This record gives sequence, structure tokens and C-alpha cells, in this order.
Amino acid sequence: MDGISSGFQTSSNEVLIFLMLLGLIVAGLLVAQVARRRTNAKMARKRAESPKKPILRSYSHPSRNEPVLAPKEQSTLDHLAWMLKDPSRSDKLLQDDALLLRTARQGIREGLVTEMEAMRLLRRLQIDVTALNQKQAAASSAIPTGAEVSLSSPAMAMGTGELLLSTESALQLRIDKGANHFKAGDPVDVICHSEAGMHQFHTSVIAVKGKNLSLRHTPHVRHAQRRRFRRREIGLPLQITLPGTGIRPLSSATVDLSIGGMALKNPKKRLTEGAYIECSIDSRGASPLIIKG
Repeated sequence: MDGISSGFQTSSNEVLIFLMLLGLIVAGLLVAQVARRRTNAKMARKRAESPKKPILRSYSHPSRNEPVLAPKEQSTLDHLAWMLKDPSRSDKLLQDDALLLRTARQGIREGLVTEMEAMRLLRRLQIDVTALNQKQAAASSAIPTGAEVSLSSPAMAMGTGELLLSTESALQLRIDKGANHFKAGDPVDVICHSEAGMHQFHTSVIAVKGKNLSLRHTPHVRHAQRRRFRRREIGLPLQITLPGTGIRPLSSATVDLSIGGMALKNPKKRLTEGAYIECSIDSRGASPLIIKG
């Protein structure tokens, strides 16, 4: 305690070691500062030599120069832009060829544009028009005869009937219900129900003879559903029993119903194809409906 008043006593060796450590720290900081300056200068030279890469390539480098469209072509493009649920973004279609082709196929199927209008627009944009008919799920020539047919026109002419014959040149059908106000050249929306399911497409009338119509073939057919009858999406709770297995009833629900059957949610993937089941459907107040199959 007596040496405290006189301060700390350090030897010359300790002072020398302290100064050496301090010098090493200062030298290390200077070297790091010089290295950082050299690195920054090298990066600056690289940035100056190479052009800046855009973050959004699709907007900075469009697939083609902005084309000059004729009024009819611009009208077709505006109609297709409605398929994007944002009519003001027609530039998306001009910058993405694949999106434009998909939208054009959908627009032809739904009757928003004609195939000729879509092909005219694609030619103006220098896109191969043969790609428009690629990857189609089905064609009208593949729809089986005997299919139930419903058709309508923009002039509110409607009718139902039967597909009588599918030739190489046309679809021959008979109108059984509804007034036949269709004329040659009328565009029509067609829905066909057969064992293969429901098909939907847009085409035009070639000829009319009494109750018989001839429709033009089209490759743009949408296979709307695999089942023959129209289905209604409805969720009803039900219990599934597997007789003879000892497995307790499984809880599930319906996905949709139709005259031909119903679709169920597979509970925990315990059901296999071909299994015999009993379904008890809660009909919301009435007695439960028991279905075996």
C-alpha cells in the first residue's frame, strides 16, 4: 500500500513492449486503409468499363422494338389485354411472346378474337403463326357423334340438339330445342356433352338447312371437364364407411355433384381405386342420404 502514492512503477522493457504493440496496431490500420482504397479504385474502374446491368431485364430490354400497329391490330391487342385482367398493360403481351401466344389461344377459344385477327397481329410482330395451333388439347373433329350440343350466338339465338356427323369439312348437327335463328356466317359458342366429357369451343356456321346446321371445324377446343354431365360445386359433409374392414368411419366432404356421380375429398389418402364404400351424406336438415358403391 505504501507504493500507491508514488504511482505505478514500470521498467524500460515494459515501456518498449507497449510502444511496439501500439506501432503494430497503427501500421495494421494504415495497411488496411491503403488496401481498401485500392479495392474501391479497382471496382470503380470495372464499373466504368462495363455497362450497368438492369435489374428488370424484361422492361429495360424488350424482346422487340415498339411496333407500329394498324388500327385493327391494335384493337386485337386491346381485346387480348382484357384476358390479363388489366387492359392497360398491353405492353406485357408485346414483351413476352409466350404470354402473347397463350393469351391469343384463350381469346380464340372464348370468341374474344378470331383466328384471322390473332394471326394478323402475330405476323406484324414477326412471330411464327404456326405456334398458335401448337399444344392444343383437342380439335372439334375428335368430338364423338351423338354428343349433346348447346350453342348460342352474339345475337342471342340459342338452341340445343345432337351432333349427327363429323366430316372432314364440317360438323353436322340437328337443333331439337330452341328457335333456329342461326344464319350462315354467324359466330357461335358451342358446348358439347359426351361420354368423353364436356368440350367448349368457338366457331361459325357454314350452312343452315331447316333444323340442321353445318359448323366449321376448329383446332381450338377446350376440354372443360372429363365427366359427361354438368357438375355443381358444393361441399356437403359426409361419413365414409368401408364395410368389412373394421376401420372406423372417415370424415370427408363432397367437392361437386352431377347426375353421373360426385367427387369427394380423399380422407388421409386411405381410399384406393376399386374399394367398396358406403357414404352417408349430411343433407342439412333432412335424413342422411346413404350411397353405396
